[in-house]
Amino acid sequence: MPSEILALTVGMPERRLEPGDVLYGQGEGSRVEVAVFVDGAVRVEIGGVAIDELRAPGAFVGEIGALLGTDRTATVVAVEPSTVRVIGDPELFFTTHPQLALELARQLAGRLHRLLAYLADVRAQFADAGGHLTMIDSVLGRLATRPPLEIEPGSERSPDY
Repeated sequence: MPSEILALTVGMPERRLEPGDVLYGQGEGSRVEVAVFVDGAVRVEIGGVAIDELRAPGAFVGEIGALLGTDRTATVVAVEPSTVRVIGDPELFFTTHPQLALELARQLAGRLHRLLAYLADVRAQFADAGGHLTMIDSVLGRLATRPPLEIEPGSERSPDY
């Protein structure tokens, strides 16, 4: 499917990044575009902590803020010369290209699957630890099973979290 994503996005505006260039900055309000990764490597950081390095052509970048209508949730910075294709109106684009919308859903489901497997592993490791580490089991259990909440960026967080 990555080759199909790249084929269907040929002709879209491309952005070339050099090492250290920031594609998206965490907290930025530029939520009206999604990028398709073409080549190179970019690092995804949250709060200055690297959480992923992306090298897979056809991967979507910046979709969380665009789909949720929020500020950017992470910083994406090039670690080597890289190219992305920019989708300037994601809602229109995915409406007119449903096969790419399905691929985006698959990519997001894959990330969620890996995250839940990791959370289950951490939860199992610390469930019987005693002391303050028992809080990990409680917090992860609540995060994994609660329905999403409508939280405005910058508002007070739900006291249940």
